[in-house]
Amino acid sequence: MDEHQTPVSRTIPGLMHLNTLVPRGPCFVYVQLRDDTTDEILAATNYVVRGLLYGTNIAAATDAKGILRHEYLRADHYELDSNGVTERIESYFMDEMQNYTDKPWVLRLRAQD
Repeated sequence: MDEHQTPVSRTIPGLMHLNTLVPRGPCFVYVQLRDDTTDEILAATNYVVRGLLYGTNIAAATDAKGILRHEYLRADHYELDSNGVTERIESYFMDEMQNYTDKPWVLRLRAQD
């Protein structure tokens, strides 16, 4: 496994299916947090965005529309921790930013069991 590969799932005992990151440039995350029902926008909600390969940690709070946005991040797999829940989040390459204007990835923050 090289620095651009992360395990996605185990397909056969002892073997892993790998997802490869293609070094293509900086990324951004653009997410709107919603509650478990998706009816309520989670405004002013504290969170941490964490990079799984390179250890990026960004602690902040969502805006009044439940939006979080961070740009010029390393190409990585990211997860978000908030209210005791961890969810994987999508990252996009900066050169595709025009495709996501006013289109945040909507994340249903599942309730803790």
